[in-house]
Amino acid sequence: MCNRLQSASRPADGLCQAVALYYNASETVECFDIYQEYIYCADPTGCGLGFDATAWDYQACTEINLEGSTSGTVDMFPVLPFTSQMRDEYCYKTYKVLPRRDYLDVQYWGADISSSSNIVFSNGNLDPWAPGGILKKNPDSPVGQ
Repeated sequence: MCNRLQSASRPADGLCQAVALYYNASETVECFDIYQEYIYCADPTGCGLGFDATAWDYQACTEINLEGSTSGTVDMFPVLPFTSQMRDEYCYKTYKVLPRRDYLDVQYWGADISSSSNIVFSNGNLDPWAPGGILKKNPDSPVGQ
């Protein structure tokens, strides 16, 4: 992948060639259609196929905050509406469960992580998963977060 990325004349061509190693290893697909490849699930970016995909889908319905739509104007992704209501309906219809939106906060770090320091949470502003991360600096930390 790295060789294809670096040797391409344009970055977009290199990215296409690198992605083709994963999505088109047989080199039989002439063009990628992300809408044809996309499989709707509890993760707005898609879940894929197989047992791993099913496990991820269920986990996204119960433990992980993956809410967020993409618009193509304030982010780099295609238009994909994905509201909390849509996710609730999908999860209940598929698994008879509702997302626990505060699961990670309660189970792991909570809203108050002031006892920790020197932690870097790298949430990109355009990252559709950023709402599930820590978005505020801890003012009590000696070095900062």
